[in-house]
Amino acid sequence: MLRSILSKHFRINCSLNTSHKLSMGNVFAATKEVLEDFLSRPQTASGVFTDGNVTFCYVTEDKAASMTATVDCLPVVIPSGDAFFCSPSFNSAIYFSALKTHSLGRLALFVENVTTTMTAIKALQSVHGSVAIATRQLNGVGRGGNAWLGPPGCAMFTVCLQVPLNSPLGQKSPFVQHLAALAVAKAVRCTEGYEMVNIRVKWPNDIYYGSHSKIGGVLVSSTVNRDAITCYVGCGINVSNSQPTLCINDIVKVAPSKLGTSKVAAL
Repeated sequence: MLRSILSKHFRINCSLNTSHKLSMGNVFAATKEVLEDFLSRPQTASGVFTDGNVTFCYVTEDKAASMTATVDCLPVVIPSGDAFFCSPSFNSAIYFSALKTHSLGRLALFVENVTTTMTAIKALQSVHGSVAIATRQLNGVGRGGNAWLGPPGCAMFTVCLQVPLNSPLGQKSPFVQHLAALAVAKAVRCTEGYEMVNIRVKWPNDIYYGSHSKIGGVLVSSTVNRDAITCYVGCGINVSNSQPTLCINDIVKVAPSKLGTSKVAAL
């Protein structure tokens, strides 16, 4: 019903069979040390890593030119020079200037068009704090198996957390989704010019403007290992996409500078 309304009355393409081609991924890191640590992992060094139904091929930029991304194979480009990355839709310099963490987000994968960042994050082999970021999700996952529309202008990312089982959070792992949603809402409200924006968390993991307009959400997928819980925390929040509903930059008309997805992913 929602897809029909959006298509007929708002002329928004909600077709699952989109003309957008899947993109290959690009690895980047906060420092050369972080990047080199990832490159030294046996799976990365071998050039191929398979997780579930998806195979990740780690290649240099020249070899990537002859490869094509598919739903079951994602070529991942390893930088030959510095650890940074820049494209027309994502700037790692802006991202890292906003990142104020010791471990979260310091190893990253950017994919322009991806099925879902929940799948792309597996390319980083469950490294604690690693993050997968996309410009467009073609088949984003929402709560209850619902699809999440992921157009450009929506900040979309998945972070991997390794939570020790014997830690307070490990004993209460369902709280991860609540903490993640709260962190996203607080990060926006702590940004200059956005302090008074009425962004709040709606139980259990939705992000709302006021009481009626949903602008984002969080979804967590977890796997219990011997001594830790691997949590994949997926988040999508409308930053600068005015359709199909409402975005943060439409809410805040008078701010020193508009938020961008590169910055929001780091907040």
